[in-house]
Amino acid sequence: MEENVAKYILFMRGSSAGFREMAPEEIQRTIQKYEDWARSLGRLRGGEKLKDDGVRTVRMDNGRIIMDGPYPETKETIGGYFVVEASGYDEAAKLAQACPIYPYGGTVEVREIDPDNARER
Repeated sequence: MEENVAKYILFMRGSSAGFREMAPEEIQRTIQKYEDWARSLGRLRGGEKLKDDGVRTVRMDNGRIIMDGPYPETKETIGGYFVVEASGYDEAAKLAQACPIYPYGGTVEVREIDPDNARER
């Protein structure tokens, strides 16, 4: 990785409910928008779409571990992520601004990957 460049993860948050109402051709056009956007990032280092169903949460409640779910759909689920390189949060956020998720009510969470704890795989 070049100097003064960090890795950032862009979490795609939103609901998949609207996609269930789309015609297959519209779904393909939407997928193509994401693929085009991902190619335009230039410093893309990875990413995956996550499955829309089967969301589970694990939490502690009064000293006990509780697993909730699976939930078939949640409003604020993480639907996927991209890993990009950028010179700082401003550049990473600028890359996120062109994401095609916004017309569908989604958001992008931008987080820097901690270089002190990152592992090369």
